[in-house]
Amino acid sequence: MCCVMRYAGHDLPKEEFAVWLARTKSCGPDDTRILEGPFGLLGFNRLAIMGLTEEGMQPFTRSGDTVVCNGELYGFRTEKRRLEEKGHIFQSDADYEPLLPMYYEYGLDLFGYKYTDFAPDADAFQWESQKCVREIYMYDVLRADRCISVHSLEARVPFGDLDFARYVLSIDPEKKQNTCGKGKYLLRKPFEGGWPPDSILWREKAVFSDALGHSMVDYLKEYAETVYTDAEFEEKRMAYTHARLFTKESLLYRELFETYYPHQSHMIGDFWMPNRAWENCSVNDPSARVLKNYGASGI
Repeated sequence: MCCVMRYAGHDLPKEEFAVWLARTKSCGPDDTRILEGPFGLLGFNRLAIMGLTEEGMQPFTRSGDTVVCNGELYGFRTEKRRLEEKGHIFQSDADYEPLLPMYYEYGLDLFGYKYTDFAPDADAFQWESQKCVREIYMYDVLRADRCISVHSLEARVPFGDLDFARYVLSIDPEKKQNTCGKGKYLLRKPFEGGWPPDSILWREKAVFSDALGHSMVDYLKEYAETVYTDAEFEEKRMAYTHARLFTKESLLYRELFETYYPHQSHMIGDFWMPNRAWENCSVNDPSARVLKNYGASGI
């Protein structure tokens, strides 16, 4: 392995940072590099496997941008040839050097909710991404914490670092939109033409409910239909003034919630839903299964 170390700030002398980085030399004994920039300090101890020349040393810089990674990218040469055909020039045979050109060509697709494919423009996409980050403590973090860890399972919401979130939100939103028609494109593309097989590499990401089992949600909805008549549903849902229910399934969950946490629904601002003001997003279900671009999730 190699070692990547970063200090976000400008109050730590580079010499002191180098002392800390040197403690990880056993992870990367072949070379050391420290970059200082507007992001702070970025250090790398290298265990040379690919691109063994000095030119293959990380961090890589290009057009004022910087990238550093740990691990290996398989099948990168195929993508590298495509980038060379587009005019990009490389100094080494290192597997990570193509990452910045790939960013310039394909963007990031860092914001992965299906409904954001329908953002009418980059500004709307940016506003929605900021909203989701502000509200993450009410939704994604809770399902990873209260709904999973409570059953002694480990789960983590990825990239929860505050500095990382600020950095991603500062990137030009046009670079982050899904312009390739495939979620997580930047992560998939380097592996094309090798292992894993394309049937796995390019399959749709499984939405959360599908990953639990395609039929589970359908069973719950069918069960909710047996619990309430239409008249009962209308009467019960109108009793709630905050986050008023709009499906029998949601009423089923709300009544369970009120059993254990009565009158505490204001802890959560509202239902997590796609932006209904956008075209193709006026739906009554938070699941991506009801969206036009759902695809073959989980198959």
